[in-house]
Amino acid sequence: MSEVNILVILILKSLLQISQISQISQVTHWVPPNQSRRDWTILLRHLLIVAIFSLFVGCGNDHLPTYEVTGNVFLSDGTPLPGGWIVCESFDHGIAARGIIETDGSYRLGTYSTSDGAVAGRQLIAITPASPVGYDPDDGDVTPLIHPRFLHMDTSGLELVVQPNAANHFELVLEKANP
Repeated sequence: MSEVNILVILILKSLLQISQISQISQVTHWVPPNQSRRDWTILLRHLLIVAIFSLFVGCGNDHLPTYEVTGNVFLSDGTPLPGGWIVCESFDHGIAARGIIETDGSYRLGTYSTSDGAVAGRQLIAITPASPVGYDPDDGDVTPLIHPRFLHMDTSGLELVVQPNAANHFELVLEKANP
């Protein structure tokens, strides 16, 4: 939420409190000199209306444009990664896009909504595979599916570059974990 919207909300809250005090109680010190109580109430209502409308002024979409990004995640033996999550972070803007890796290895990224794509430019990638059914992280007997370096953007070595108005379809290949 922008600073302007926060300021308007604080003003609205103050105006509502003043309006409630002047309506509930018979306190007249809220009424400026040389004005009737009715004039003061009308003024407060007008200020309240102006404050409400000012919430919508300048509230345009300040998001960077996004571009469709799809792809597939494969293990080094050519089989698709059977589910998980992919997170990409824009190297230039620090804006994250994320997506669900389906059981067939396919994914679609979303930044501001589920599948609106990613911002243009270089993206660093982290992959988290879905846990096997019945997996207990405290068990220790289950071997991870992919090499642990892919779990973090700074160690994965995976990158993609999103181009405006291009077919941004990326095939990612991950090493299996060492047994």
